Amino acid sequence: MLGGRGAGKTRAGAKWVRMQAELPTAEGGCRHFALIGETYGAARAVMVDGPSGILATAPPDFRPVFRPSLNLLQWPNGAQAHLFSAERPDALRRLDGLVHLSVASRTMTAPPSAPENDLRYLIAAGGQDAWATREGQLALFEDSQWHYATPQTGWRMWVADEKRLLAYDGNQWVDMAAGSDTRFSLTRQRGLYDFSQTPASLPSLTIPSHSLFFGVTGLITQSISGPTVWQLGTSDGLNRFGTDLPLASGATINGPANPPSVYWQDTPLVLTPEGGAFAAGQLVLDIFFFSLPIPAL
Repeated sequence: MLGGRGAGKTRAGAKWVRMQAELPTAEGGCRHFALIGETYGAARAVMVDGPSGILATAPPDFRPVFRPSLNLLQWPNGAQAHLFSAERPDALRRLDGLVHLSVASRTMTAPPSAPENDLRYLIAAGGQDAWATREGQLALFEDSQWHYATPQTGWRMWVADEKRLLAYDGNQWVDMAAGSDTRFSLTRQRGLYDFSQTPASLPSLTIPSHSLFFGVTGLITQSISGPTVWQLGTSDGLNRFGTDLPLASGATINGPANPPSVYWQDTPLVLTPEGGAFAAGQLVLDIFFFSLPIPAL
């Protein structure tokens, strides 16, 4: 919108935000807004508290509340407008990356070689390269660099490669699958293996201590080169879950534990190539286990 000084730009903008906030979402209304100014003070003085700002033009029966400590306007129907400053452009980037949070995976330990903007991961234990020392943080790639955020209690996150919705309880991400207590659900963990990377960058899928293990499944998404066959197991049984396993893209692995077994210490999966080292190819592995929850007081 272009106009000279006093043309009514601020009032028009305030009324447009009000209209969008007051409309039901089914009729095209919005629930999240970004109010951006040169500084936080300028944004508040003009767009919120000013004579043509949102508070001044709001009707008494549907007036939003401004919360200065959060730089946030809240309407009675739950709509929110966040204030942002050009002095801190990263704050807007973080909002864009964390609202309706979704990550590609939570098993990667090193960043992909050619990331695209808006790519997000939850960094797994043993971070490498640019992710070193950032275990458990959220990584967002934007404007040719990685940005990081520490999860906060109550955050929800969709994990795309697992198709699971998780919630952060202050200590860990908890599965939000249907049920009154998701602590009693079967757990699946996924590892994405890209054998063109260095061995230290490959994921380490580990059967947790004191868990009942049901088995492992897998899918080769890109043909594996290097070995003639390979085995899948643990250090005390290298072929426990599969021997003479295939290399071709599209091949599957199905290694049930027979019978389901209790592991009394953290036990990593071991992939053993035969006839040559892993040189290239991609593989997805899922492990399935059940852990008894500790009573919560």
